[in-house]
Amino acid sequence: MARLPMRWIFRVLVLSLGAGFAGLWVRSRGVNELVIFSMPHARYVEIATIPDQFRVTLVDNWPLKVPLQRLPSKPLNLIWPVFGQGPIYSGRFFFGLGVTQGIRRISAPTWGPAGGPATFVTYHELSVPYSLPVAICGIILFWPVVRLAVNQRRQRARAASGFCPQCGYDLRASGRRCPECGTLR
Repeated sequence: MARLPMRWIFRVLVLSLGAGFAGLWVRSRGVNELVIFSMPHARYVEIATIPDQFRVTLVDNWPLKVPLQRLPSKPLNLIWPVFGQGPIYSGRFFFGLGVTQGIRRISAPTWGPAGGPATFVTYHELSVPYSLPVAICGIILFWPVVRLAVNQRRQRARAASGFCPQCGYDLRASGRRCPECGTLR
């Protein structure tokens, strides 16, 4: 049984990732979803899909334990705030990635029994447009095709000028075979 070369496995993996991100992008055009859960050490995680991007928010000092939940796109009636729906201003975008952080006051009726204390939480948010990973996967996938086209053009130009198409040795004074690499003319 023949083994597939690593480059083919890599190409299939990149193509699958690109198709997955493209599918998420198509789905995100009309559906807003929210996945929330808490982690140990008082950390809350929120993954939100909004049109054309997804956002990951990490919140520190979170006062509650939140089980893993997937919330639909209909209007949400939550007992805690949604961080990933706020704007990220243009000064916070780097190479298409939106990065923001801050401190937010969470009032007691939002997260606990009425009359409980308010608390401050710090959050870090990363916003990734779906087009960015799709473009990166596309560049990685099509790079061998571009490299092959450039190499073929270079070989044709060398052969037309009287040079060896493989190594570039001057063949104008040579016979049928390149003395440098052995390629037939």
